[in-house]
Amino acid sequence: MKIWVISKKTGILCVLAVLLLISLLYIGKERTIEVANTAKDLPIYCVDKGDEKIVALSFDAAWGNVRYGLC
Repeated sequence: MKIWVISKKTGILCVLAVLLLISLLYIGKERTIEVANTAKDLPIYCVDKGDEKIVALSFDAAWGNVRYGLC
């Protein structure tokens, strides 16, 4: 049976190396939190009706925010 004798400095360095390895493995885990709905439904801004004349009334409920997909 072999008995390993290490100095105090070597023991502290080994413990710090093990703690560093454990912390790097823990930090490396992918942890995500979903904060927004990615499947956002946008309103219909225009419909191609051909030659048919139709009147439409709409309100800008977003108070001037940027609209996406305008005709």
